[in-house]
Amino acid sequence: MSTTPYSQLSDLRIEADHLQDSNFVAILEGHVTSSHHRFLKPGAKIIVISLSAAAKISFWPVSKRLGRGIGETCALANCIAFFVLEYWAGTQTIDSIFAPKSEAERLMHKQNNRSRRYLFIPPALLIAVVSQLPSALAAVKYNSREFKIPAAVLLLVSNSIFPFRSMQLTLEALQRQTRNAIEQKLNGLRQEVASLLLANRTILTSSGRDNFVERFKSIQSLTSFDERKERYSHLLIQPIEVNQPSNGERRARQVGEAIGGLLNLFFQGAIGAYTFTETKKEIVDSNPLGGTFAALAVVSNIYLMGDALRKTTGRVFGMTYRIFATNHAPSLIEQLRPRLTFALKACGVVIDLFALGATIVVWSDFFEKNEKEKYSLTTLMCASIFMMVFTAMLDTVEGIIEQVIFLNGSQQEIELVSLDRKVRQIAESMKSIPLLHFATFILALPEEQRDSLLNKFEVTTQNLRNYVADRTPEQASSVSPLP
Repeated sequence: MSTTPYSQLSDLRIEADHLQDSNFVAILEGHVTSSHHRFLKPGAKIIVISLSAAAKISFWPVSKRLGRGIGETCALANCIAFFVLEYWAGTQTIDSIFAPKSEAERLMHKQNNRSRRYLFIPPALLIAVVSQLPSALAAVKYNSREFKIPAAVLLLVSNSIFPFRSMQLTLEALQRQTRNAIEQKLNGLRQEVASLLLANRTILTSSGRDNFVERFKSIQSLTSFDERKERYSHLLIQPIEVNQPSNGERRARQVGEAIGGLLNLFFQGAIGAYTFTETKKEIVDSNPLGGTFAALAVVSNIYLMGDALRKTTGRVFGMTYRIFATNHAPSLIEQLRPRLTFALKACGVVIDLFALGATIVVWSDFFEKNEKEKYSLTTLMCASIFMMVFTAMLDTVEGIIEQVIFLNGSQQEIELVSLDRKVRQIAESMKSIPLLHFATFILALPEEQRDSLLNKFEVTTQNLRNYVADRTPEQASSVSPLP
């Protein structure tokens, strides 16, 4: 999508008290760059890919216990499915650290002492690795003697990728916790703005998308920064009725998310019990140590696993309802590449189902003393793990198809996918920027739009101005008086 270069803009600015305004416009106009060496991000991804691929081979003997033919099929599917899962978790972490950002976003995080973001790495890594020690040692019993040590090391490192990503998200969520009423309301408002941005993306899948793209292009051609920012906000941060879910679909999603939450509770209980037992069996026969490892295993998985299960079961139930109600609204990539999307997702479902072979073997062995409940408990574990790997598979498939469109799509298709990606990036940026900068962004919105958002959360413009002034006295003079 064509954008107006910096050199041609008369007032694309970066001001200390309007950094989020600049970030908002910069992302939409493609003015984002990486501050890291250009080989650092792909190099990190290659390491993740190599470790994940090598470690998954260690589970080949587990699936082969199911029998000749089906065992090899399940083993291959398990390698693919769990490789995708760890690649998905690992690349999300890498992207969150090395992703291109606007200069304004870098300044915002620098002013907010963003270096604190990287303080999570040592404790998160330690917890993730330690939590996987019992399961890695236990898994080697399925491998022959010459492969036991390499299998244990590879599994320990590779299996730590998912809990490391989960711990990163957990600690970042804790950092965002607020202590006073106004910040709690601002957090809610920030989620609302991010939701509005994502909701307006659905216009790209409707009959009005050509008009939407033309409006976006016309805004880009304006030379006034303030005018571009105001029109972008009108275009992207407003309630819409296009492609909104029906009451039936919302209820189906809620039921699905509730089931996902219950599956997560069961999964965490089973993981805790498994880790406790294997700690005593493989490391040392100590209840306190077993309890410690079990707690670490649960803590290091619960956030991402819970989020994945809840969202995926909600997505599956909502999609099922739409199909039976004959009002399924295809996503953008489903519209642009319907056959490829269907084929890859269908392959993903088949792979993830066969990948459960190793899960059946491991958990059937673990529950073998409880013969009456063995099959029901193993089935619940299979359902939990299927939803987890299916989340990663769906996201990975969508990412692959986006890249296919960028490589061989038409100019119009590339523009649509590029705009869709930019809106997603802004929504993610909204969730992570410091509240102070978010508050100044809301204050700079057109009055009618600003008041509509604030009223929903019972916040006044003066509340917001006081919040900004209290935290940046030196900038208070730069905030214009109330009209």
